[in-house]
Amino acid sequence: MNSGGHPEIVGAGGVLFEDENSFMKAIKKVKENYKTYHSSINLRDITEIAQVYYDFICDVYQMKFEGRIKNKKVNHLNYLLFCSSDFYGKARKKFRSNLKKMNLS
Repeated sequence: MNSGGHPEIVGAGGVLFEDENSFMKAIKKVKENYKTYHSSINLRDITEIAQVYYDFICDVYQMKFEGRIKNKKVNHLNYLLFCSSDFYGKARKKFRSNLKKMNLS
């Protein structure tokens, strides 16, 4: 799925997809080029991954300490406005629809 951290995880070892149609195309592409994709899988050591996260957290902390990052505050009114917004309703509907498609609802 082409979202979140998936592109970084998959790298050259797979094909990203957006929806059900592109998922089937991705499967076909990987099947047709299996050896290439298989040889492109890069499994990183857990220590290396932990170091990347640690470095990121240290960078964020340093930026906060230097005043380059400001905390954002969400008050109750903004939260309620977000929850009642059209965006939230559409996102919730799509999420439930996807659960039904996967037989998880």
